[in-house]
Amino acid sequence: MKPIKLLVVDEAAQLKECESTIPLQLSGLRHAVLIGDERQLPATVQSEISKEAEFGRSLFERLVILGHEKHLLCNGNGKIGFLSNRQRVNVALTRARHCLWIVGNGATLVNSDSIWKKLVTDAKERGCFYNAEEDKSLSKAITDAFLESDQLDALLNLNSPLFRNARWKFCFSNDFRKSILKVRNEARQEVISLLSKLFEWLAGIS
Repeated sequence: MKPIKLLVVDEAAQLKECESTIPLQLSGLRHAVLIGDERQLPATVQSEISKEAEFGRSLFERLVILGHEKHLLCNGNGKIGFLSNRQRVNVALTRARHCLWIVGNGATLVNSDSIWKKLVTDAKERGCFYNAEEDKSLSKAITDAFLESDQLDALLNLNSPLFRNARWKFCFSNDFRKSILKVRNEARQEVISLLSKLFEWLAGIS
């Protein structure tokens, strides 16, 4: 059998670290790609003692804690997976009692050629569609959420709401990213706030 050189682990954030070591022992393995989101559901651990010992921590989460850079996978093909299922969409939309906000990529939902395309089109026609890149309040809310959840990799990306529309561009080195992860949360927020003000000032003199 031909040796496997590339390992792809889907939902890696829901897989316990000890379980991730099993496929990593494959002979001839050269690369591993972990796909997941450590902010969503963790691995299932029944024992409270094991939970306190962080037995349920995934290899994905450990690498994030150690400062390894994450890469956001963009979807320009309109593929939305199980969200294209009408029954699932119905369950998601009918749970709201008073108000419903749908947060997503408008282009992806429209290109999905599903019920989501009709929802986005209807929202635009009724003036209920808001672009986070153009709305300052939404852009600030996204930036604040990144700060509160310590998602600095996403925030320091030049395509983030903080820097996307800036005329002046900065490139942050890996050393800077690793260093800022080591300082207190209050200091991080102050640094990001100063960077934001600097970009606004530069935009004003351009």
